[in-house]
Amino acid sequence: MKYAANRSRHGANGRALHARALAWSMLGAALLVISGCGFHLRGAVELPEDVHAVVLSGGSAALHDEIRALLTGSQARVVNALADADAVLNLISESDDQRLLVVDPDTGSPREYEVVYSVAYGLQSVEGVPIVPPNTVRVVRDYVYDRDAIIGTSRELGVLRTEMRRDAALQIMRRLSSHR
Repeated sequence: MKYAANRSRHGANGRALHARALAWSMLGAALLVISGCGFHLRGAVELPEDVHAVVLSGGSAALHDEIRALLTGSQARVVNALADADAVLNLISESDDQRLLVVDPDTGSPREYEVVYSVAYGLQSVEGVPIVPPNTVRVVRDYVYDRDAIIGTSRELGVLRTEMRRDAALQIMRRLSSHR
């Protein structure tokens, strides 16, 4: 009788200990699977080998800020002097356009726009040898225009364009990292 009571008392602790060990084992297995498939945290960017310092050429200051933020925590960093760089990221052209998609049939006023943000880029060594040939990323979003809330609508458009710039910078970094 004493043995059965002792066993039941340790049984609850044993089950809790077993459940905890199982949870840690599953977490470890999940981390192995994630790391094995090439998963990286957002912003963790790896540039082609031997590229540890990059000079940004062309493009807007806002795009430079997005790229600099994505490179933070990676093996590469943005430098200002060509003498300190391993490569040059040429932001060849940057465009921000919108076109009318929908017109209100009753009033003839615009109701919806398509906003397009494009960046042409290329990566080359400081000697001018192409590492990644010129390419273009294009981000497209639809935007509903509310003429009754003009201030809110313009703020929303500003936020949308910032997010599109961030998305384009992330696409550029992903494409550069695929050239490893």
